[in-house]
Amino acid sequence: MPITGPLVQTQVSTVWTTNYDVLLEQAFRQASFSVDVKATDDAISRSVPNHEIEIIKMHGSIDQSPHEDLVITGEDYEDFDTRRPATSERLRADLLTKSLLFLGYSYRDPNIHGIVAQARRLSNKATRQHFLVTTEEQPLDDEQSSEFERRQLMAELWRNNLRRFGIETIVLPGYPELETLLVEIAQKSRGSTVYVVGSHLDPGNIQAQELGRHLAEREIVLVDGQSEGVSRQVITAFVEEGVKRKRDVYKHLKIFPNPYSVNPAFASDPNQIPILKSWRAPLLRSTQVFVCFDGGMGTEAELEVAIQSGCRIVPVPGRADGMVATSVLTDGTILDRLPTKYARKVRSLPISAIDIVECIDELIK
Repeated sequence: MPITGPLVQTQVSTVWTTNYDVLLEQAFRQASFSVDVKATDDAISRSVPNHEIEIIKMHGSIDQSPHEDLVITGEDYEDFDTRRPATSERLRADLLTKSLLFLGYSYRDPNIHGIVAQARRLSNKATRQHFLVTTEEQPLDDEQSSEFERRQLMAELWRNNLRRFGIETIVLPGYPELETLLVEIAQKSRGSTVYVVGSHLDPGNIQAQELGRHLAEREIVLVDGQSEGVSRQVITAFVEEGVKRKRDVYKHLKIFPNPYSVNPAFASDPNQIPILKSWRAPLLRSTQVFVCFDGGMGTEAELEVAIQSGCRIVPVPGRADGMVATSVLTDGTILDRLPTKYARKVRSLPISAIDIVECIDELIK
């Protein structure tokens, strides 16, 4: 998976890049994001209405910037503050108010030296904690051991120097580990969020009601997609139990509007499924754990978007010949991400509300 894969699954709101290419914006647009690209100083003060991700290309963009505006030479770096004052001011603000994650740099990369120097100067040495992920130095072909040791020492000195600027370095063995780390970061960026979906024609699901009550005992945020049936029963039980326990219910609910529910005929109209998927994309990008009871084509559509969005899928099959949730049991990639205990139980019905909530606890932990 390219690095852009995990990035489009995070809850990040702003991406700073020194690259001139258009790969980032293409990746986010393919994932149905509304993207606001800022490649010039003038664009910093303007925004695309209702954008979901902001990409700031601090060195310009090949598709937008005149060649004289691209930051390429050493002189360009030195004159960055005067040539791009609005971008510099925005960088200062983000360094002071946000934690940045630097990706794709090594001590030999000239970009990072300029950025770190800007970080220190622009923030007046008062940046927040930031992080940089890099990989271990690897010996080159036919390289002398003394030269390899020298490079290792230089990398260590570089990491110590970054610490002075409030940048903590995470060193990984290689790029496969980087992908794994970014997937984990993408999950954690969504917080302890749980979304439960199932048939809208199931108004008396005792298991869903029990699940809602058990979830109300935990420090999670329940996502309300304003759906009927299974989802509504979980939400109702969650709220009732929260009120009974005198908890701040609104603090533990995240509500997304569902225009799809206005017309019940939509539920049986396959032509409406693409619209449903587009409406549900922001909700599912905000969800870490997707609990899937059996349901019809609407549930199946949401499951597809949840998988694409990188949610952790918890299937709750209702019977051996069930519909959507049961079909998940044939997907080895989903089962492999489940806790071993739940993956074993889910193959042999029935599943209890306690089983589900313990699985959610393990995934969020």
